[in-house]
Amino acid sequence: FPFIHGCLSPAESWRISFSHIEKELIKTHGNKRTCCESSATKCCRKQCFKLLKCLIEGLKKRYPQELDALCSYLGKTVFLHTLSIRAQDSLWTRHHLPACFMHLLGALEGHGRSGLLPHFFVPTSNLFAAPTFPRKALVFLTEALEEQRRQGLPLLMPPAPAPHWQYTPPVTPSHPLSYSRLMLSSLLLSSHPKLLR
Repeated sequence: FPFIHGCLSPAESWRISFSHIEKELIKTHGNKRTCCESSATKCCRKQCFKLLKCLIEGLKKRYPQELDALCSYLGKTVFLHTLSIRAQDSLWTRHHLPACFMHLLGALEGHGRSGLLPHFFVPTSNLFAAPTFPRKALVFLTEALEEQRRQGLPLLMPPAPAPHWQYTPPVTPSHPLSYSRLMLSSLLLSSHPKLLR
């Protein structure tokens, strides 16, 4: 996290941690006391945040060198800014999850395009400022996010299940199995699907 302007050198400075208050903001995120309490209507805020974290992790795995500066804290900062702008609980109902996540993704893209992501608690500190987040990496991030959005967010898709494997021995004149025995074994296998697994 960049040092605040006018501070001493990094070796002579202390890092300020906001982790406790960030956790509290995420935990008590609603503008009404009833949001996400045990008997209340649940919202989709935390799911959106988790999806954004998964997308960031996926991008880092796919592009480890290009997005070395990318971290989940940047996603958390975008999320906190979005919570402060979209405070009404009605904007975060569970059936709005896709739209809410796309809004959050759009916010991250917008901050990337502008090159400005103010720290939530120290707004004079830009988390997208160089050298902490190089301009080349920022352009790459914005393009990668746009590509994910255009392609339907493939990094968030579950992997396709592996097809069932079935061994079919080759039918050749020299093979010991005759054609009729091969057909009989195929018929038996197809009538017992557990054998195919």
